[in-house]
Amino acid sequence: MRKHHPFIDGLRAVAIIPVLLFHLDLGAPGGFVGVDIFFVISGFLIASIVIRELEEGRFSFLRFWERRIRRILPALAVVVFASAVAGFFWMIPSHLEELGKSILAQPALAANIYFFQETGYFETSAEFKPLLQTWSLAVEEQFYLFFPLVMLLLLRNKRHSESQPHSQRRAAIVFVLVCIAGSLAWSIYSSIHYPSFGFFLTPSRIWELDLGVLLALTGTLGFKKRKLNELYSWLGLGMILVAVATFSAATPFPGYTALLPCIGTVLILGSNLANPTSLGRLLSMEPIRFVGLISYSLYLWHWPLIVFTRYHTLSELTPPQQIILALASFGIAAASWRFIEQPFRNKASSSSTRRSSRMPFVFAAGIAVLLVGTGFLFARSEGLPKRFPAEILALTDLDDDHMQLRGRDYFEEHGTMPTFGAERLKAERNILVWGDSHAIALIPILESLGKEHSVCFHLAAQPSTPPLLNVYTERIGRATIEWSESVLSYLGQDTFDGVLLHARWSLYTEPDEGGTGRNLVRSDLDSDGLGEAVFLEKLRATLVALRNHVTHISILEEIPSHKISVPEFMMLAKLRSQLIEDEEFVSRWDRSSSIFHHEAAERATGELNVQLIDPSPELVSGSGKILRFADGKILYGDSHHLSRAGAERLRDPILDWLETTL
Repeated sequence: MRKHHPFIDGLRAVAIIPVLLFHLDLGAPGGFVGVDIFFVISGFLIASIVIRELEEGRFSFLRFWERRIRRILPALAVVVFASAVAGFFWMIPSHLEELGKSILAQPALAANIYFFQETGYFETSAEFKPLLQTWSLAVEEQFYLFFPLVMLLLLRNKRHSESQPHSQRRAAIVFVLVCIAGSLAWSIYSSIHYPSFGFFLTPSRIWELDLGVLLALTGTLGFKKRKLNELYSWLGLGMILVAVATFSAATPFPGYTALLPCIGTVLILGSNLANPTSLGRLLSMEPIRFVGLISYSLYLWHWPLIVFTRYHTLSELTPPQQIILALASFGIAAASWRFIEQPFRNKASSSSTRRSSRMPFVFAAGIAVLLVGTGFLFARSEGLPKRFPAEILALTDLDDDHMQLRGRDYFEEHGTMPTFGAERLKAERNILVWGDSHAIALIPILESLGKEHSVCFHLAAQPSTPPLLNVYTERIGRATIEWSESVLSYLGQDTFDGVLLHARWSLYTEPDEGGTGRNLVRSDLDSDGLGEAVFLEKLRATLVALRNHVTHISILEEIPSHKISVPEFMMLAKLRSQLIEDEEFVSRWDRSSSIFHHEAAERATGELNVQLIDPSPELVSGSGKILRFADGKILYGDSHHLSRAGAERLRDPILDWLETTL
């Protein structure tokens, strides 16, 4: 029987409390490291069981997965279905559709992959994803898909005393060390170059779980002196607390920074296994242990509670709401532990019959069918829109089919760029519009103005792809470079009267909400450079290259952005009968923050005689408030893309540009 260490329950409390404080914005900017503490603890505990059973010749894959099902699935299933019910009654169609897709990812153990593709952990949109916390469960279960098999190959049917490690255990130690080194190296690299990939996906997290595995293979850290154990135990806690207090969403993570909380966790575990230190005794106190015992349920429940509260209020949490949510999270977690977790786990310890051992797998299969059915219903129906009256749904019916255009796909299929406005051969002027999805949003106004003034607009626009030469982003990869070369080559194949550049410029120069850096521009020549510095350097180089092909170059500056999707906000506000003009819901615009007010950008555009077009006067009130609607029409398709009505608002500045510049 495995010896139970009460202090490990307390260590779980040290992991979960920072996560809760971080999500509630209660003074733990690095609280997300609690997940990494869980990874190390999990690696140690699971490995301890698997290694002991393998060396005793009684390991069973069926028994292993029976334990995992009983430990993970019951509470998770209740949280997922509770979120589905809440989503059905509260969520607008687009959000319920996304929830359905995240539910579908659960039985496939792919939640981390889904959320990696959909969003960043620190991005604002993540605040409306009630199952986001399940990404870490997927990482663990993906790791445990292959971990027992690897250990079986290394330790199969060999009995030996733990005090005299057999050569095969040494081989396992070497193997785990190699895995730690490789995964850590990739984690460090990806945290800098591919932050979202590194954060969500398993390869960059293996080393954290393997630190626990390594400790399970080696036993205690070998500190024989009590004072040394005391030192390392408290040092470990200090390392964790430093990470919690000083890290933030802008910290490259996991990477080398994750070593601080992970090594701290190893120090606490290793120095308390033989004999508890004063910290170990403190962590073993019943109130702290209890928080650790309910930590899994607390981790599952607290995030949906926060998400649906924000969803209902449409604003940041107030201090009273933060306190109430914290207390509610503890209360629900305690009930979940007592009435859901405990009954299923206790059955595992008392089960001995073959039939009872099959029941968890039957239960898991049934839950998987229900999850797939629920997720498929939400996703395939596009969020069950018939739940809402037609006038509510009309707020998001913005006739935006043109936003589906993908310039790169069109170019690869047709060998030319899509055109709008006057026919190419009959037009008096040909203008290349190069940009990202913000340029695609201009199609309605380009089409109408082009026909009215005999202008053919050639649209070289690809979402999330900056109109710059020799740059790339983590999100799109180096295909960005190939695309920009294709655009420049296209420009040289014909005679153009001018080029208009337009994009969501800040996306490529400033970290995402929370600093993930997934969209920051990176240099092809200097992959360590990213963001604003690379942008300014490549902007000038791009303008110089364009000058070799055209006389007139213009830049449409950034469209002012709202905090959340305007149609979705309008829908929610109308459903809640809220005052949508309350100051807390207003977004404001400061043009001076634009990258084109940067001294280097002003100098580059000025020297090369590049005209800047400012769209903000048409979209911002005199008081600086960004408009949501005008003349009874919504101006945005989401938080930052213009709707058809919004694009039409730019008629005057674009027409003035056509008449005075070209």
